[in-house]
Amino acid sequence: MSGRTRVLRLLLAGFLVVWCGLFLRAENTAKSQVRVVVLEHTGPHWTAGLLYQFPEAAADASDAAAEVGFCAGAGDTPALALAAAEQELPQQAGYRLCTGLLLTQEITAETLQTAERFFAEKPLERRSVRVIGAETSCAELLRRGKENPQLPAQLLRAVEKAEAAAPRLYERRLGLLIPLLEETAETAGEALLVSGTQTLRLPADEAKAAQLLQGRSGDLSFSLDSGVVTFRRCVVSVEERNEGFFLLLTGQRRAGDAPPSARACEELADLCTRTVEHCWAAGVDLLRLEAVRCLRRGSGAGEWTTKNACPQLWTDVTFMAF
Repeated sequence: MSGRTRVLRLLLAGFLVVWCGLFLRAENTAKSQVRVVVLEHTGPHWTAGLLYQFPEAAADASDAAAEVGFCAGAGDTPALALAAAEQELPQQAGYRLCTGLLLTQEITAETLQTAERFFAEKPLERRSVRVIGAETSCAELLRRGKENPQLPAQLLRAVEKAEAAAPRLYERRLGLLIPLLEETAETAGEALLVSGTQTLRLPADEAKAAQLLQGRSGDLSFSLDSGVVTFRRCVVSVEERNEGFFLLLTGQRRAGDAPPSARACEELADLCTRTVEHCWAAGVDLLRLEAVRCLRRGSGAGEWTTKNACPQLWTDVTFMAF
């Protein structure tokens, strides 16, 4: 190989390295990386808000160093509202880090259905986003963001904190238990239970109990009068007994945790019973008791829905010995 050919190859290799570096930087950093999409449905109109990081926000790590901003736009459809919001970004929108959907104002099953269709289309192309609710409108976020430049960063931290308990959008057919954020951009503890026909607001203690009953336990603690009950995992089983149901919650403790007292387990069982009854009275079959009944008796067993009185419940909470 001649010296001239070797030099040309080295020059081409160097050019390729430089070009790839510029390309990757342009793809990863010269964009406004959207972290959270905010959707708001008021009447026939939609508002889309974008919680974004710019300019160094394209690293895979969620703690990428960048300024956090918020912008919004309105339109007759979510897509048009999103396009209007993107016009307010300092650079082209990038959705590589977008994992959360924040819903504001009125949240219904129809809103979730529209949002799922919206997220299945370009440019987002993802349906596994976490769903969180907020008390504040996009207009209020814009106004308060001008008064407090740190608000978008605070809101992003609150969303990241709430994501652990937030359901994924594609689970809406099973009924979503959506955690709520307060106006101060902190976790409220309350939640919305959105079923096919109802949207029920649950107080903090019942919201946590509903999360446990739906099998979303993880590390979940209850501060009760008789002590603290903490779950590492929990399995919920439902058994029909005569005209009622027996609910058994079998929990696993974290390593090193002392077993909860019998009285604390009884208090938690009472809380779970009240939560199921509250949801039933509002028209939401939290544990799908009707499906359990049909599996045992057959679909022709007669009409039996949440329009009937809530069946009698017996609830027991127990923990594994290890």
